[in-house]
Amino acid sequence: VEKFIERLIDQSAEELQREGILPRGTIKEWKSSLDEKVLVGLVSTIEKYREFIQEKYYYLNKDILRKDWHGAKYVALYLKKDVLTDENGVTVYGKIEEITFHNEKVKFHVEYWTNLPSVIKPVNYGIATYIITTLNTLKEANELPELFMKSNEEMILWRMLRRVSDQIKMDLDNPILDQAKKVKEYQIKDVQVQLEPDYNRLVLLRKDHEIIFDLDDLNRKPTTVFRKLIKLIQMK
Repeated sequence: VEKFIERLIDQSAEELQREGILPRGTIKEWKSSLDEKVLVGLVSTIEKYREFIQEKYYYLNKDILRKDWHGAKYVALYLKKDVLTDENGVTVYGKIEEITFHNEKVKFHVEYWTNLPSVIKPVNYGIATYIITTLNTLKEANELPELFMKSNEEMILWRMLRRVSDQIKMDLDNPILDQAKKVKEYQIKDVQVQLEPDYNRLVLLRKDHEIIFDLDDLNRKPTTVFRKLIKLIQMK
């Protein structure tokens, strides 16, 4: 029984669904709640930030919007890191109530603003215009680069690492999130986790120890990857 319970704890929701342990449809509902899209938009001045908060809206110029904005259910505000205030970063988000068009602007009307559990700090990163993330990622993030997820493998790996710790460092290939294309490296405690899609592999590094997985293992055998990661973290 003990071994069975340990296996259930180690397994991801996807694996439990495949084995019939979770009721049919549970995983679909779970993924839906995780994948609600959030548009995180740049605010360049404290005056504009306060206006958006008080008037419960946010706007962007139509010509900078990409196709991905259509799926957004929420808006979050990113106050530029070089504005002189204690509110730099992402502190609030709100559900989109209505979208209206005014000349060259798209206006997002928000039901009300909700404070995040903690400020998502810019660290050494920024946003040029806006990015799209998920509501679950937004609520769990501590630093701005954590909002960046492009590929399915990056998302799976990030969720896996968050099962171990909420102190995860990320290194992107560009300090501007909406110009970055991939995660170069995750770091959890003193373990480096590198995604190398060009070589179809995942690399776990700690001092003189190196473990290499086929990238497909993240989808097919995530429990195996997770166990090896735990062992590497706990190694003395």
